[in-house]
Amino acid sequence: MVSSVPVAVAVPSPCEGSVIPQLVSRRAAPRSSLDTEQRTVRRRLARGLGVVLLAMVVAGCQPPVNRTGPDVATPSPVPPAPMVAEPVGPPQRVGLLVPLTGNAATVGVDLARAAEMAVIERGNDRLELVPRDTQSTQEGATQAARQLLEQENVDVILGPLFGSSAERVGALGRERGVVVLSFSSQSAIAGDGVFVLGFRPEEQVERVVRFAMSRGYERMAALAPDDAFGQTAVRALRDTLAARIGGELVAVQFYARDGSDIAARVEALRRAGGAAGDLPAFDALLLADGGERLRLVARELPEHGINPVDVRLLGTMLWPDDPAVLSEPALRSGWYAGVSDAATRGFRDRFRRVFGADPHALAVLGYDGMLIAADAATDRATATRRITDERGYQGEAGIIRLLPSGIAEHGLAVFELTPGGPMIVDPAPVRFLQPTS
Repeated sequence: MVSSVPVAVAVPSPCEGSVIPQLVSRRAAPRSSLDTEQRTVRRRLARGLGVVLLAMVVAGCQPPVNRTGPDVATPSPVPPAPMVAEPVGPPQRVGLLVPLTGNAATVGVDLARAAEMAVIERGNDRLELVPRDTQSTQEGATQAARQLLEQENVDVILGPLFGSSAERVGALGRERGVVVLSFSSQSAIAGDGVFVLGFRPEEQVERVVRFAMSRGYERMAALAPDDAFGQTAVRALRDTLAARIGGELVAVQFYARDGSDIAARVEALRRAGGAAGDLPAFDALLLADGGERLRLVARELPEHGINPVDVRLLGTMLWPDDPAVLSEPALRSGWYAGVSDAATRGFRDRFRRVFGADPHALAVLGYDGMLIAADAATDRATATRRITDERGYQGEAGIIRLLPSGIAEHGLAVFELTPGGPMIVDPAPVRFLQPTS
């Protein structure tokens, strides 16, 4: 269930400054047959994407914002695999639900591009990608899903992006026995044929908290926004500590979504847990936020006697979303869980070479999701059993596996903020050691 590492060959597109993907797997034909391979790929692109591909290419004329993180060591290249003849059989149809228009089009277009890269790099002529635009709305996702199921007869659905839409799409998929692989990170919607491929707040918190406890930090506190992400992160902290002997949750404070009471919440946190003298009653503090609010929190911490020297700050993948956060002095020496650039560098380089721009940070889910969707499309009747194999998959963002409950587990690294930028202090695992439950 481990995919081969592909190479890319770019063919100029009609859209100036970009290219249509023409990617050949490591099993690709020798140079003498590249012309034939290029013609084959062009035919597949035209057949598989049609009008929607045209919309993607037009949207792709404007490069998305660079959201990539710090560079770390690149793994050595994987040697080419021998050529293998593709089996002949009925098409395996993967429906793709992404926002190609509307306020989420930037990420949607890159998810679609990444999924098509995966299709072509696999070199499987039976695999067909059938994309539909969700228009960044629940109604659009529902209508597009009906088209895929009723008109296109797809074997599996990859997408949609948002959890609220995935619930509706999942219900439609269940009626026809079609698995739905959503890009959402909301665990609440998982199960009964719906899988969430996103990086869940729970696994981010669990990863960094377990690492902190392995380094001797046991008395913890949490400061989070009073929103869905903050509530989920704090619940994950409670659950992680409850599962480990010796951990204690000393205090929790939630602040308003507009950040208006951050100073008051930080002071309340400082006084919580029977703190005596100048030191807080906790030795580690989870800050489950990012962006401007996190920067406001960081500036308030030393003002209220919470310093990195005394308290280890812990974070999530929201931290590196904002470059200004990574250079915030008050967060220095803080730890957070995330995806290593070494894991995604190959994907980002190939994407950039093909499209002339860096992919959105979530685009890698389009590629890895397509690998899983292709496995599910092999046999609709056994799809769930196949994709929940406890060995998981080797994706472009590291290892990933789906649990029978419908959630995804990812192999995450732990980073430390240093004056020179984020540095890996605990690498991502290369395989799953514990069997799925």
